[in-house]
Amino acid sequence: VLNDAGRRMLVISRAGRVLGDYAITRDWADRLASDLALEGGVIYLADEGRGSILVRGVDGTDRGEWPVYAPPRRIAVDPEGDVYVLGRGGFGLRYSATGALEAYWRVPIRQDGVKVEPTDLAVGDDGRVYVSYVGLAEPETNAQPPERRRGWDITAGGVWVFEPTETEVPALPP
Repeated sequence: VLNDAGRRMLVISRAGRVLGDYAITRDWADRLASDLALEGGVIYLADEGRGSILVRGVDGTDRGEWPVYAPPRRIAVDPEGDVYVLGRGGFGLRYSATGALEAYWRVPIRQDGVKVEPTDLAVGDDGRVYVSYVGLAEPETNAQPPERRRGWDITAGGVWVFEPTETEVPALPP
């Protein structure tokens, strides 16, 4: 469990027993932990504030940190240990467990003509990457109650599925 406000991570067994409660890092300046993923005995933390991935053992040991191209909003790990990042600015990125960029792709910003925002990602055993998205519309500026009290309307939503392909990874844009 990620507790960004408390700057801690809590490791819980399947039975609900607390296995550990650890500080994420000593230096918290400019950090914003936005997500975590677990593979084997390794926890990967998305640090959106510094644009990096923090690597920790389930026992809390510091196993390093590496930078990512786009500040990570969400993170997932596949069965082989590759780390998938949904970065700000509409990038999907795949890194090796040691932080080497393996692949990247752009995430759509429109679905059926509606501006959308990616919200999360997951990786299937077959290598497919699933990215959920939502499109929101604010009520008209001159809307009166009850329309104004409704808040934002969901105008689009769903899941994109990205298939892996073998190709050379071009250089990322600056």
